Amino acid sequence: MPLKSTAFAAASLALASLWFVAPALAGSDWGAIAIDTTQATAEPSWGVGGGATEDEASQSAVGFCLKTGSKAGCRVVVTYQQCGAFASNGHEAGWSKAPSKKEAEDGAVKACGQNDCALVTSDCN
Repeated sequence: MPLKSTAFAAASLALASLWFVAPALAGSDWGAIAIDTTQATAEPSWGVGGGATEDEASQSAVGFCLKTGSKAGCRVVVTYQQCGAFASNGHEAGWSKAPSKKEAEDGAVKACGQNDCALVTSDCN
């Protein structure tokens, strides 16, 4: 079941101006999405990373999130071995993991819980 969080009130659809992605490379077993949970702005930093282990993917995602301007508040919200996604409306946020990209994306939008939530990023290994 997808998770829902209101802790990311600063998440925004305008994230495209601050994103940095390192999609999982061929042969990577894990992917991760990290979000800066400390920014009180409509445009928090976020990153996607991949790696051979869950820890490696998480460190990669946090590293890319930090490169987008975060001071140190990046936190992994989802790790996955198939597909993961993050959605937001600027006030609410949701994320999901699933066997297919469409299922992960639909799950993230649903987990966000608002009619105006939209997909921000998704990735599959």
